[in-house]
This record gives sequence, structure tokens and C-alpha cells, in this order.
Amino acid sequence: WKRTLSESNILVWSSFSIFLEIMNITPLLFRKLLLLSIIFAVIGGLLDIMLPNLVPDPLYQAQQEVDQSVSSNEFMVLLLIGIPLIIVYIVSSVGLFYFLPWAPRLAIISTLLLFVTYPLLGYSLSSGWALALTDFSTMLWGVVLTLTYCSSIRKRFARRRSWMLAWQLSPLWAMNIDK
Repeated sequence: WKRTLSESNILVWSSFSIFLEIMNITPLLFRKLLLLSIIFAVIGGLLDIMLPNLVPDPLYQAQQEVDQSVSSNEFMVLLLIGIPLIIVYIVSSVGLFYFLPWAPRLAIISTLLLFVTYPLLGYSLSSGWALALTDFSTMLWGVVLTLTYCSSIRKRFARRRSWMLAWQLSPLWAMNIDK
């Protein structure tokens, strides 16, 4: 019996979906993965700034020269694009943490917009450690996004009444994050 490529893809995808359904993805595990993704992204982004000796000095000096050659207009454009994207990323992460119904879609949109803006950033130099941490963060973010659509946790993102939203964002509820 021969399968076509599309039949094989459907079989693999349905097996993956069944695997995610069988796995017990608890809200606590989901939140841990989300927070780890954010933590590794921040550490990876700041590592070379905090420990510049991780990059060989000639390469570090060359990167400094490239950074200084950026015009103020280019820098302003990057800020005008970057700051809103960072805000959208933070809002979507908070929404995912609290299982708000609009958060998965916003997280997908912000991720796609971020990838589209990468070419605008120009050259970038990172140490192996920083790159490893940010890559791991990106993989965790992908896992989080996949879980929002392909696991039992997706039910937590169902639409809720507005009074539930106010209760959900209250500080008292935040103390009990493992349910």
C-alpha cells in the first residue's frame, strides 16, 4: 500500500496531535514553559552586554563600529518599529499566562511581525552562549504557541464573560497560578 506525501503528512500531524492530547499539559506546566522562554530570551539578549569578553575583542570592536555608523534616522525607524513590537510581545505573553482568548492569535501575529523585521536590524554579533540561549528561548516559544492550538490547554483559551476577565486579572487570583 502506497501513501502519497500529503497522506503521510496528515498521518504524522494527527499522530502528533494525539500525542499532545494524551500528554497532560497542565496550566502550571504551560506557564513554566512560557516563563522559561521569556527568561532565556532576556538572558540571551543581555549576556553579551553583561559579559563582552565572550566575544573576541576584534569582533567586538568591529560590532561597535557598525553600531556607531547607524544614522539617527535609521535608529528612530528601528525604535518606532521595535518598541510597539516589544509591547505587543509583552501583552501577548501576559495574555497567554492568564489564558485570555485573544492571546494565542496575538502571539502568532507578533511572532510573524518580529520575523519580518529581522532584516531591518542589519548585522548582529552574538557569542555562542547568547545564541544558544536565544535559540532555546525561540524553541520554547514555539512549543508554547503549538500547545495553545494543539493540546488540551487550548480549552483554557475559550471565550469568557467579561466579569471573569476582571476576576482573572486580580492579584488574588495570581497568587494561585497552579490551577
